[in-house]
Amino acid sequence: MDKFNDENVLITIKIIKERKEQFTSKSMEIHIINPIGFCFGVTRAIDIASKLDKSKKITFLGMVVHNEEVISSFSSANINIIDERKYDLKKALLQVEDGTIVVFSAHGHPKEYEEIARKKNLIQIDTTCPLVALNLKLGLDYASEGLIYIGSKNHLEASSFRLNCPASYFFDISSYSYLAKPEIDIKHVISQTTLSTSEVDKAIKIIQKDYPNTKLERSVCDATKARQVALSNLENDYDAIIVIGSSSSSNTNKLFSIAKNKNKNSYLILNNDELKQIKDLPKYKKIALCSGTSTSMKTIDECLEYLRSL
Repeated sequence: MDKFNDENVLITIKIIKERKEQFTSKSMEIHIINPIGFCFGVTRAIDIASKLDKSKKITFLGMVVHNEEVISSFSSANINIIDERKYDLKKALLQVEDGTIVVFSAHGHPKEYEEIARKKNLIQIDTTCPLVALNLKLGLDYASEGLIYIGSKNHLEASSFRLNCPASYFFDISSYSYLAKPEIDIKHVISQTTLSTSEVDKAIKIIQKDYPNTKLERSVCDATKARQVALSNLENDYDAIIVIGSSSSSNTNKLFSIAKNKNKNSYLILNNDELKQIKDLPKYKKIALCSGTSTSMKTIDECLEYLRSL
């Protein structure tokens, strides 16, 4: 199993992708909102998965990253991709043929899966993002002192944390309520890495009214936060905003929510094929373009090439 350490976390923000900010076509200005492209955690996960021996049977237990285009690039006769939104991952793991390479998602996994895999003689590959791993490490350290985790209960990152740190209490951002309200004093709060900063801010205000002594220890990851801040600070003189990424991606959906609040002409697209379906696109004179953390530069460049052609 690949091991993490705090040094992995410290370099995260340093490798966020930056691109030239402005392009022009025959009829429009196109402004890239940096940072853009894969974040460190996704880059790392894709790099690990790309180096696997494709001649052997491989199972991705959960979407390694939440982007269908990226995942489809791994499709082959020997690779079985199990989508956590459609299947029970534990049941699926129990059915994996002994000796198979099993790849755990960048969003984390319940630690009990590792014991199941060991008993089945599976070759374990862990692509868990170092920031997700750090959250769990801190959670296990803080749980005995009173810990609340803020997250989306159906997201793999959050559900894995809950199972790995059962002594923690869960605050669900879909309803802004506790799954079970703590009857003890709470000193620490940790959040899912892919939420929006506004969601975490709203949640922490509610929590601190109930538990005034609590402190937010870890919040949205730097790569996710940097994109949200850049988009939030965007001037309001754009005709349209395009967010490139998957609707299955939490951080991409947060960007799209911010975009819609800034400009009614906001679009969430997975790829260039979907970009071409925007009928009003040729009428816009100034467009801002941003991406989620699991969107490849290949997809972004294809979209830019099409926009330049208009």
